[in-house]
Amino acid sequence: MINLFKTRYRIVTDSYSAYEVQYKSPWWPFWIQASRRGYRTNTHPSLEKAKVFLAEFKNRGAVYYE
Repeated sequence: MINLFKTRYRIVTDSYSAYEVQYKSPWWPFWIQASRRGYRTNTHPSLEKAKVFLAEFKNRGAVYYE
């Protein structure tokens, strides 16, 4: 069952590079392109890089590396 009161995410193909991350807020009826740190686009050449961007976007850049 889909929870309609949570933000949903998806990775779609785009016409520029290969993949784009999008999200949909529960209060907005349209899918929005995810962006961070002032960048307007998030096109990625591989699905793996798009998944990394999605994980960082969900955490808003708060990823910890050792």
